[in-house]
Amino acid sequence: MEREQRFEAIAVATAEMLAPLADVVLADTTVRIIRGPTVGMVMLQARESVEGIRFNVGEVLVTEALVAIDGQQGYAMVQGMDREHALAGAICDAAVAAGHAASPRILATLRDANERAEQGHRADWAAVAGTRVSFDEM
Repeated sequence: MEREQRFEAIAVATAEMLAPLADVVLADTTVRIIRGPTVGMVMLQARESVEGIRFNVGEVLVTEALVAIDGQQGYAMVQGMDREHALAGAICDAAVAAGHAASPRILATLRDANERAEQGHRADWAAVAGTRVSFDEM
């Protein structure tokens, strides 16, 4: 799993999924906190569907954290004000980057989080599919 894919998976995972894995890493590894969980805002952009022009939708509340394990940095940014989720995500990211023994478990959990998110997206699209308008038929 590439690092960008890990970032996406950490964002859709839950603190309950990541915290036990972070605890496993913390049990035998020194983690240096570079920037503790920090709450902030980021601008959410979208692309207009006809001309493809980007526009700012508004700001989104996020929490981010940055840590290091054996010189390998770990980073996480999650939506909302969830310090535990951000810190656990950063620890898991750093553990994978550093090749920690828990990396296979972390990656399996992240793949599971991605799959659950995909299933949720498919269910959401299926729920609204009946409201789709076909302008060719009007």
